[in-house]
Amino acid sequence: MNIFHYKRTSLVFSLLIMLMAGCSQSDIDIVKDGTMNGYQTTTVGAAFDASFSNPKWTEFKGDKGERVVEFTGGISKAVLLDLIGNLAKKPNIQNSYAQAMLPEPEYQQLYEGASGEGTTPDNEVYQILFDAALNKVVGQKASFQWVVTPDGKSFSLIYLDNDVWGALVVPYGADRTYVYKDEAILNAVYK
Repeated sequence: MNIFHYKRTSLVFSLLIMLMAGCSQSDIDIVKDGTMNGYQTTTVGAAFDASFSNPKWTEFKGDKGERVVEFTGGISKAVLLDLIGNLAKKPNIQNSYAQAMLPEPEYQQLYEGASGEGTTPDNEVYQILFDAALNKVVGQKASFQWVVTPDGKSFSLIYLDNDVWGALVVPYGADRTYVYKDEAILNAVYK
């Protein structure tokens, strides 16, 4: 047998193995390259990687053998403001959000420092308090999990940590006892 024929056959065989190996996607790739119902404007990976700081993707097997993909990333100020919405522009809402998010001594100290001797307008004081409250949430690690079907053809969101998003802003104030709904969080991520 000719040595060139042997090398060419080996090269073709090696390329076929590499191509076959490249055809199987990891579970992370399946989720990142896919879209979710109601959120088909971009891929999951593009939306989440752009919306969070320090994005991290992992995969693991669940207790019953489920194929789980987990995303963790720091909450960005832009996504948090999208979640809170236009209510965040109202001074009374900003103040109630700050009261819900900041411990009382910290709130009082910031309030006194921002208001000076009462010469600073309330709306400016509330904006300072609101920014301090937002900073309590910005950078917190948010977690999302998807389960990939056994055939690897689809996936679904099974978990997101609602508690790390801070106080729920309601039309007349902020309430720490309620959590944001999954849909509101996803809408903010994809906005």
